[in-house]
Amino acid sequence: YDLAEGQHNVTITVEDNLGNAATTDWWFYTDYTPPTGSLLVRDNFAPLENFTGNQWVTLYSIGSDNYEIGWMQFSNDNVIYNDWIDYSTVYSPWWLTSGSGNKTVWAKYKDKAGNVSVVEIKDDIYFDTTKPGTPTGNPAKAPRFAGGAYSPSTTVIFTWEGDFTTDAESGISNFNIEIYNSNTNVLVFQATVSSSQVSYSFSNLIFTLLTPVPT
Repeated sequence: YDLAEGQHNVTITVEDNLGNAATTDWWFYTDYTPPTGSLLVRDNFAPLENFTGNQWVTLYSIGSDNYEIGWMQFSNDNVIYNDWIDYSTVYSPWWLTSGSGNKTVWAKYKDKAGNVSVVEIKDDIYFDTTKPGTPTGNPAKAPRFAGGAYSPSTTVIFTWEGDFTTDAESGISNFNIEIYNSNTNVLVFQATVSSSQVSYSFSNLIFTLLTPVPT
């Protein structure tokens, strides 16, 4: 007998030859429809939604079924999947394949009737392991006193150039400028500027020369 999808109630009564009866009830659910859903691959620590600098990411499962999804599995190539695990809306960590580039993760969902999703479920994320190009800095510029010494308090301008101003993968976020004392290696100045800038100036930083600057 073919039952329609849905919940079915069963009642069984046992009766002896004298008419004494005992009754029990239970229910079962028929489900012939495979689950569907979607998948999100995210790096919760990355500033860009579809990019990651880490090889491990978090998977967010959004499954849908006529009754209830019981299990899920994932793959980096849509061929080899991990073992079925209990369904959860969050799974972490999931390890991407090595190497910089676009990465696709596939998912399959299985409901408690044993139906497995047939519609392709996947999401992409870009794994960026490539550093930007190294900037080429121009010498700091500042007024000089007679004899070649720098002013003890002046405005200094730094400029930089190079292919690093663009990035073929996740893009440039910002430039971080740091100045260290060459004798003590102590950080004496730090600034972060936007990716659109190619120069930076500051004032009121004291420079002490150990040797005269050539004129």
